[in-house]
Amino acid sequence: MPDGECVAGTAPIHFLQYRPLKRTILALIAAAFLAPGVDAASTSGRFTTAFYSFERAFQDTATVGSLRAYQTGRLKIKGIGQREALSFQAYGRVSHDFQDYRSSDPAYRLYHAYFRWDDPKERFQLLLGRQSVFSGVGIGRIDGARISGKLRGIRLEAYGGALVYGGQEGLGSLARASMVGVRVRGEIRGTGIGVSAFRRSRELTPYTSQARIIEGLPGTEIRPGEVEQQLIGLDVSRTAGRLLANIRWDISTPNGWETRRFEADLKYRVAGWTVGGSFLYRTPYVDQNSVFSVFTQSSNKEVGFRVSRRVNRHLALFTDLVRTGYDGAVGYRAYAGVNVLNGTLGYVRRSGFAGSADGLTGVIRHRLSNSLLATLSSGYSRFLTHSGTGTRSRIWSNTIGIVYRPGRALSLSFQGQSLSQNLESTVSDPFPGAGHDLRLFVSAATWFFRSGR
Repeated sequence: MPDGECVAGTAPIHFLQYRPLKRTILALIAAAFLAPGVDAASTSGRFTTAFYSFERAFQDTATVGSLRAYQTGRLKIKGIGQREALSFQAYGRVSHDFQDYRSSDPAYRLYHAYFRWDDPKERFQLLLGRQSVFSGVGIGRIDGARISGKLRGIRLEAYGGALVYGGQEGLGSLARASMVGVRVRGEIRGTGIGVSAFRRSRELTPYTSQARIIEGLPGTEIRPGEVEQQLIGLDVSRTAGRLLANIRWDISTPNGWETRRFEADLKYRVAGWTVGGSFLYRTPYVDQNSVFSVFTQSSNKEVGFRVSRRVNRHLALFTDLVRTGYDGAVGYRAYAGVNVLNGTLGYVRRSGFAGSADGLTGVIRHRLSNSLLATLSSGYSRFLTHSGTGTRSRIWSNTIGIVYRPGRALSLSFQGQSLSQNLESTVSDPFPGAGHDLRLFVSAATWFFRSGR
């Protein structure tokens, strides 16, 4: 769910109205600065101010625009305490739209704010606070604790806490939204094997079905507090000479054992050549307690083949061909390109049940001086939907980016993009004609660093 959106049936929670969140954030930052030995620690951080603006003119003459400002901040304090084993990290963002009014503005996001303890004997590591978890099948953001360490060559990790989801839960909401999990990874005769499991629960508004009531069945199909995700994962990796193999298997367990994702990848490298093949089976990522889980879901399978050739440090060639099968239909995706110096030129072709598309893309990067970097890119594509009239619609985009860094503590960047399109009429969109987008992004970032005593 994108930032700023809320679950159906609930009201958005404003940061300033959510007092437990505000108090806890301020308490974490205050504790970091008041912790014993913080004067002897090293402090570093970065502040970035950015403005993003776009103007969009549709083919039906309607025009919309936006001007949004972002302020982000990062803070790291290392070496707190006598043994200097404690550190603190925080990253947050505030944004506001000055042109398009939204009741949720200004929007606040605290991505992470946690204390980290590194055992002086290097036996374990402990994190406490708001943090992002990427541990096998376990992915999410929690307000809680995570501990990891090694025992006889085996890597162990366990975590748990209140789930931070869409900016609405977390901290004191352990009873409403929680996430727990473990991961174990080791090596057996040169083969890396990892096993992971996690469970995510979140209270939602009940979903009832009138059709079920008419049939004499219980009307509630989705109940509050049901399991949102519960997965078991296996990952295996093996390197044998020039051959590299990886396997990943994710199993959903709330309603029996069902494969949600199975992926196998092989790569062989020799004399600048890399040849690879892949297989991917997946089902839609739908939460068990989501209203979408009551609808029919279909899996899809992908088989891919890749070849790349590194001629020298300035020239490389690559190609990729993928076949996708889904619900009785077949789709293809082909990509070929070349890397020359600091530039890339590529061609992509897609076809399937929804229609077909092809296009060219080009990117070039050039350092004008030690402090100035310029990037130019352009893309042209044509597409035809399954409901189209036979004439392809066309899209052309151009982007220019400049990064200026006059010193170690300051960086300025600018990016502008122009997108023009000429759309043909379809059943779902009866307004043919030309339209355009103009997007501008400007940012300034400053760094600071203070070493400990």
